[in-house]
Amino acid sequence: MKTFDSLTEQEVLALAISLEEEDARIYEDFADGLQENYPEQSAKFRAMRREEDGHRHRLLELYKALATNSPQLQGQKIGQVTLLGHDGKLDWKQDETGLTVTMPAQPPCDHAFALKISGLKLS
Repeated sequence: MKTFDSLTEQEVLALAISLEEEDARIYEDFADGLQENYPEQSAKFRAMRREEDGHRHRLLELYKALATNSPQLQGQKIGQVTLLGHDGKLDWKQDETGLTVTMPAQPPCDHAFALKISGLKLS
């Protein structure tokens, strides 16, 4: 088993995508269980599931964009990269091979994290 520190950016994204998918399934299961007796609470869990679906879709787009030689990055200028939940400056560079992000020694949480890439227009 790999340690978290040894994962590539794409492996971390794949992990984050699978966790978002799992969270969505869990929220949907709660919603189903609450529907009959607590429909208002069920609706809140369904909204949470939709939010997780949105996270997963954004991560999938980022995964595609960060792939080696991705046409989605070619000719695209990235303006800024930030790590959600992290207050410090994030070191990153973009060159002809793609985007390289140096993650902080202390991640913002124990399970998954997300990068916000500004200035990139995905097609």
